[in-house]
Amino acid sequence: MEYPEDKNQHFRHLLFFDFYRGQKADETAWEICNVHGKCIIGKSAQKWFAKFKNENFYVDDTHRSGNF
Repeated sequence: MEYPEDKNQHFRHLLFFDFYRGQKADETAWEICNVHGKCIIGKSAQKWFAKFKNENFYVDDTHRSGNF
């Protein structure tokens, strides 16, 4: 399946949805990886769940400095 240009933002919305439902980060990552046939979320699910737990619900990309 082809994704729009900013597929990561779509995945972050899925992460927020599951966080809001009370699901665990590992379960959410497993479900996303299971649906897409490969692990495209990895450990970032835990990072995003930690942000949501700290009441940071902003899912857009943030500017990063350096060679990313």
